[in-house]
Parts: sequence; C-alpha cells; structure tokens
Amino acid sequence: MAVDLVEDEAELRRRIKATLLTFPESKALPAQQLEVAIDRIVEESKPEPASVAAPGMVRMSDFDIRFFLSLPMVPTVDEILGADAGGVFPPGWIHERKKFLDEHCQVKNRKDGDKVGLMDKIRVDLLTRGYVQVQKEYVELGSDEEEDSDDDDCPYEPYDENNPGGVVLLI
Repeated sequence: MAVDLVEDEAELRRRIKATLLTFPESKALPAQQLEVAIDRIVEESKPEPASVAAPGMVRMSDFDIRFFLSLPMVPTVDEILGADAGGVFPPGWIHERKKFLDEHCQVKNRKDGDKVGLMDKIRVDLLTRGYVQVQKEYVELGSDEEEDSDDDDCPYEPYDENNPGGVVLLI
C-alpha cells in the first residue's frame, strides 16, 4: 500500500509539473522554485493541511480552476512581457505580477467579461501559493453573470479532459 502512495504521488507530481510548464509564467521561475511550486500544490491538494483563504477570500474549486485553464486563451511570453524583453523575465517578476493580479482581480476593479485577468491570476496563484484565492464577491459576481448569460453565445467548450486546446490542471 505504501508503494502505491509513493507511486501515486510521483505520478501526481509529474502531471502537475507537466501542467505548470505549459504556463508562460513558469519560465519566470528557476527550476528549484518550480519544484517548490509543485510541492505547494501537492500539499494544498490534501484536505488536512490545506491553507485557509485570507479573510473575505475564498479558495477557488478544482472544478473552476480546471474550467478556466481549459479555455484556449493562454498568452505567450512575448505577449506578457513584450517582444523587446526577448522572452526573459526580470528577477522578482512573478511576485510583482502576483501583487498586481491580486489587486486587479478584486470586485472594485472587475470589468465585465474580464476572464483573461482571472486566468492570469489562476496561473500565478498556482505557481506562488499552490492554490487560488479570490474575493468571495468576485466569484459570486461571476456566477450571477454566467446564470444570466446564454451558453450558446460562449465561444469556449466546457471542460473536457480530451480538449487539446487549453491547459488542463491534472490534479
């Protein structure tokens, strides 16, 4: 039984790493920090030691994370940094980006249909926290909009493990 658990965790780590490497922001992390990000996600995937979201915040569900990451709207490094950067992230960029996205993805700053900012936040939070947290009202606001929207107008396919178009978090 213990061997199965070790093999299962090794497979989980392999799948998480494969997923994180599809994030353009992962290129901002040295290999050692990427391994730390994987460790965080593995630990946060266990219900016992999972971190509690900050006051007024909620942890985004695995289902919601998978849904947003399956959307085919992943930017390139050049789209994030600009072509002049030559694909090289400056030191500390990921932490500055995390601060920016934490502020950007608040109800007071939300713009209608701004799923791109949220998708950026999901990727950066997974790399820096091991989980995704957003304001409770931000999630509720999104749910109200989705209930009112006509699914036929949505250009994205629902989450599908076989969807090669987006990034699927494999945990």
